[in-house]
Amino acid sequence: MPGSSPPRGAAPGTARDLRVVHSAARTVGEIPELGPAYGIQFTERFLQSLVPMGLVSLDGEFLAVNGSLCEYVQTQGMALVGRPVTVLDVVEEGIAATAETFAQIRDGACRGLVAERQLRRGDGVVVHAAITLTVLTRESGLPWYVTVHYADITQRVHAERALQRTEARWRALMLNAVDIAYTADANCVISTATSALPKQLGWRMEEISGANGFDLIHPDDRALFRDHWQRVARGELPHAVVECRVRHADGSWRWMQETLSNLLEDPDVGAMVANVVDISRRKQHEAELAQLALHDGLTRLPNRALFLDRTEQALQRAAGSGPFVVVVCLDIDEFRAVNASYGHTVGDELLCAVAQRLLAEVDPEVTVARGGEDHYLVLAPEAPRVSAAAALAERLAAALGQPFDLSSGPLTITVSSGAAVSGSGAASDLVAASEAARRRAKLVGPGTVQVSDPVQARTARDSIALTADLTHALERREVQLHFQPIVDLARATVGAVEGLARWTHARRGMVSPSEFIPVAEETDLVLELGAQVLRQACEAAARWAGAPQPGTDHQGLKVAVNLSAHQMGDPGIVDLVSSTLAATGAPPESLILEVTESAVLGDLASTTERLAALRRLGVRLALDDFGTGYSSLTYLRRFPVTSLKIDRSFVAGMTENADDRAIVASVISLAQAVGMTCTAEGVETEKQLAALQELGCHQAQGYLWSPAVPAEQIPEVVTRIHEQLERQWFRGLGARSTEPRPAPRTEDERRIVELHLGGASLHTIAGALNAAGSRTERGRRWHANSVARVVAFLCAPAGLPAD
Repeated sequence: MPGSSPPRGAAPGTARDLRVVHSAARTVGEIPELGPAYGIQFTERFLQSLVPMGLVSLDGEFLAVNGSLCEYVQTQGMALVGRPVTVLDVVEEGIAATAETFAQIRDGACRGLVAERQLRRGDGVVVHAAITLTVLTRESGLPWYVTVHYADITQRVHAERALQRTEARWRALMLNAVDIAYTADANCVISTATSALPKQLGWRMEEISGANGFDLIHPDDRALFRDHWQRVARGELPHAVVECRVRHADGSWRWMQETLSNLLEDPDVGAMVANVVDISRRKQHEAELAQLALHDGLTRLPNRALFLDRTEQALQRAAGSGPFVVVVCLDIDEFRAVNASYGHTVGDELLCAVAQRLLAEVDPEVTVARGGEDHYLVLAPEAPRVSAAAALAERLAAALGQPFDLSSGPLTITVSSGAAVSGSGAASDLVAASEAARRRAKLVGPGTVQVSDPVQARTARDSIALTADLTHALERREVQLHFQPIVDLARATVGAVEGLARWTHARRGMVSPSEFIPVAEETDLVLELGAQVLRQACEAAARWAGAPQPGTDHQGLKVAVNLSAHQMGDPGIVDLVSSTLAATGAPPESLILEVTESAVLGDLASTTERLAALRRLGVRLALDDFGTGYSSLTYLRRFPVTSLKIDRSFVAGMTENADDRAIVASVISLAQAVGMTCTAEGVETEKQLAALQELGCHQAQGYLWSPAVPAEQIPEVVTRIHEQLERQWFRGLGARSTEPRPAPRTEDERRIVELHLGGASLHTIAGALNAAGSRTERGRRWHANSVARVVAFLCAPAGLPAD
């Protein structure tokens, strides 16, 4: 009631009766009772409400506040009563809008207001509130007071602002994204897309909006894309990544990677979302790598891997009653001679020219591939008859027989060809059969065509199996060296041994080198095989280098081992030999490396440099199979070889064939003239040995003395050979005796007798006789009468015949 006071100690704005209202009003002037229209019940609801509330005059000043408002704004009631309702507002625009509202209320033009305001609490924290102004009227209907209700909307405003920021970022992303992103419904009808769409695919948004995305996918990729899209849309996959071609606005196709996500249930999105990255450049690089992986770098023809794949496809199509599949393998005859004579640049030019001529000669469905250094593979997938194989091979050989116009001038070549027709085997069997036929043609002679038969086909399949077995054998170090003694004919001793590769197969037993060496040479296995053989040879040389030979005064055995053409073509061969010698401790002078003429006729400059580098290591070099190749004196002058080896084919025929004997004699004379040692291979009879000794051959090896044996048998074999040599030597001398039982006359003869009486071995005596004969004759022949007298004298006490 007017004039009443609040209870003692009551905080203004927190009392629980109308007296607080009146008491608070005292500070701003007398106010009348609320009257029967509102009464005590309104006052109680006002004061006890949990909703922050205030009673405001028509001038916009707080007349009273409840406890909820004080708690909400962290301010005492008396600090608010009598102050403008805008005292808590932060934003000037909000203060002005509230003042304008109260002016309208006083004029009767406004009955209330709902608005949002920013308020600063007593502790300085800014909050967001939704305010509701409600006009209380008199009984006459005129405005009387105004109630203000506050609802805290801070969290909602923050959430809305966060959403706005997210939407802004999304809009910025959509407008500025480098990659394409688009939204679509479950049926792939596009709704929105980023601005990268016109940049990358040329489509404007108005052109693409409402379009079905499936229609933009390449027909060959559409089924896959549709399947992934629908599975993601149904929830079967959380997401999917699909690579496909998408149509550009200009009609071309671009490779894209699309990442599909299902946001259909997300209330903020409600769509499928696809993020699209242009991978056209990556696909181009992949295609280029595939080209390199499946094509020859020089001729650009398909390589062996791609050829096998196409052959396998052709065989599958022709299975049953289909057409025949023909494979032809062609090999350029004497291609190494082309490189040696004209250089590798012209050789490469020839390889490319052959490739182009083959392509011009065949139909489009025929595949021409490069199968190796100088041979080509041709696949005819639909040959009408078996005879087409030979006909195709002969036609291609005839085409390649026409002169090639190269930078060095016209060049005419021949090719050896092998053809094979599809049977029951796989692609590799068919190719192997054609290559086996090509090897057979090579043996027959240049320009020959051979067609594979069932026996050859089985041989080709065996070669494939043998390649796999050899791979495992090298992994398990199953290929071991056996050693064949090399006899020094002048000194009647074993001066060296040759290491020969031997392979004992777990199932096949002993595999002949003539079987597995060609297999290794046609694959990359030859380098690993050569490295293992070299290692074993050096280990043997290190083991025997310092030990005296059994039964002799001669120190050590040298070890000879072959280097293949592939090894000589390997730039790392010198480092391999050097590191192997160092690792095994073998003296370089104890190692003899044998190379064939054909192995050194490739790149003469590189070969000469490598041979010189090997010679500088201290190893000896021998030219193997001399006489079977070009046998040019120019090569002997250029190559730093220390010995020549006469091929066994000439040794075998020298006692029966005058031409072979003349060749052997020429090689021996040549070796003597240039200061080289000459070694004859394949000596099997005494007659051959006698002929070689007569011609002055320095060394020999063969079954006459021993086959190749394991390393542990070498000491026993060398001892036996020395005894055999002594018997042969003395028997040969005795047969020439003309003066039985004479007494020694010369100083040399007396020295030999003293050796005998002193218990020296026959081998030591033989060496002394050899030296005596050399001084007497000034050459390689001994003085027959002097030797015969010594032999007769030594044999007489034992009652032995002088012969």
